[in-house]
Amino acid sequence: VVACPCALGLATPTVITVASGQAAKNGWLFRGGDVIEKAAAIKQMVFDKTGTLTIGRPLVAKVVAANDSDEMLQVAASLEQNSRHPVAHAVLQEAQRRKINLLTAISTKTFPGKGLEGEILDIQGPVLAGTPEWLINKGVKWNEKIQLDIDNAICKGQSIVAVAKGKNLLGFIAIDDLIRPDAQSALDRLRKDGLRLAIFSGDRKEAVQNIGKSLGFTVDQLSFQLLPSEKL
Repeated sequence: VVACPCALGLATPTVITVASGQAAKNGWLFRGGDVIEKAAAIKQMVFDKTGTLTIGRPLVAKVVAANDSDEMLQVAASLEQNSRHPVAHAVLQEAQRRKINLLTAISTKTFPGKGLEGEILDIQGPVLAGTPEWLINKGVKWNEKIQLDIDNAICKGQSIVAVAKGKNLLGFIAIDDLIRPDAQSALDRLRKDGLRLAIFSGDRKEAVQNIGKSLGFTVDQLSFQLLPSEKL
């Protein structure tokens, strides 16, 4: 847009407005012209994994229960029903697919990067749903066969939600998330433009390494099992 004689008064605001509108149509939101200007000076981009490089709609790949898989899913989904985390959505979707009725959660407390703890109506004692390491720290134990199943799921890059009632493990849920179809081409363009790229993720080492390898990241560009504060 060319305007004479008041380029600053008319042309620049017009270009910013048009550029912001075109960007918004493609999913890019800018707070203002100064942010667009800063974007031109970016040297490195750091990506989260879930919902950014992946589709963000994880699906349950496997359910391993100590006794009753439906009971375990009922407890996990009842605890997760008010969570907005993509993993919680996958658990709820699986419970819905199996037509499992949810119980009433009396209270829930979120431990960022670790899991949920709460109380469910008609279930005595606290219930837990979170990473295996967190449940171990809470005093939950399981046998070697369960651990072998967990290790196999981890090797496949799957996320693990372990579920316990008190100190007793009910089982675990293995969850997969597919890579976004446009992720590779976007990363290739950024690399071509000379940007340094990295991944900061709260997911397990194996899951982050698997997706990093698929998308061309080197080992030193990957950080995993980070809490939100550590990502910051």
